[in-house]
Amino acid sequence: MNKQADLHIVIRFLAVAVCVVLIFWLSLRSAPVELGRFSGSNKVHHALAYFGLTIMIGWAFAAIPRLSGHRWLLAIVISVTLGGFMEILQYLLTTTRRARFTDLLADMLGAILAWCVVKIAERRAGKG
Repeated sequence: MNKQADLHIVIRFLAVAVCVVLIFWLSLRSAPVELGRFSGSNKVHHALAYFGLTIMIGWAFAAIPRLSGHRWLLAIVISVTLGGFMEILQYLLTTTRRARFTDLLADMLGAILAWCVVKIAERRAGKG
């Protein structure tokens, strides 16, 4: 690999790191950020966050040829693992937030939905 390709990989993984830090900050702050309240809005926010994270991780892994074939499986596993870790951290580190299995299910749904959207897009583009 050349220096430009290496820089490209670093930039992709820095973008993932920013996404992870943002999710950690939003998940561990004492009061949830109000992004619109409706029945089930919290679960929608979880699904959207992990949908985006999964897309970002898959995009980052696409830059590494030996991982690109398994990038979506890796992205889903990493995203869901981070979601589970976040629920544990909420339980251990906060008094105003709760760890909920339903939040983890919403995280999983977002990650799997990201894979579905990517696969549909790849088929339409003739790559899948």
